[in-house]
Amino acid sequence: MSLSTLLERFAAAERRALDLYRRFAEHFAADPEAARLWVELSNAEAAHFAILRLAGDTVRMAGAEKVPDAAGGDSLEAIEETLAALEARATAGTLTPEDAVEAAVTLEQEELPRIRRILGALPPPARGSVLGGIVLGLPAHYACLAKLAARGGISGAAGTLEALQEEARQLAATA
Repeated sequence: MSLSTLLERFAAAERRALDLYRRFAEHFAADPEAARLWVELSNAEAAHFAILRLAGDTVRMAGAEKVPDAAGGDSLEAIEETLAALEARATAGTLTPEDAVEAAVTLEQEELPRIRRILGALPPPARGSVLGGIVLGLPAHYACLAKLAARGGISGAAGTLEALQEEARQLAATA
């Protein structure tokens, strides 16, 4: 799979995540603070979507189609299956606030490895956009999700989100 195709599929996953988080905001609108946090998460995903689309355009224009290591479709298909299952549950209205947070944590755990996988293959302008527009913002993104977890009394998510924040900081420092 070419790098631009991989970026398109990653961007599509971000688009689906932003739509899912917006559905969560609507579904949990009775809690205005939770709804606001879901919208904040959705807005961050919208930025990730746009940045990945622009990175794909940059790759195509530069002819820089170097394929990242381990770029098989297995993980993409798993992400797409996860999203499809969550979308179905969100549409059916069967997600509890705890389910929604746990689902978001799962999605976020899958996002950072995707970004790490493509960084080395990106041409410098696209790499800078992904680092500045996505990686540097991930700790705040995870902190927002941690607030949702705390609101829902989901104590198990805190450690996972702290580990993700640290991993994002390390990636930003070493990339």
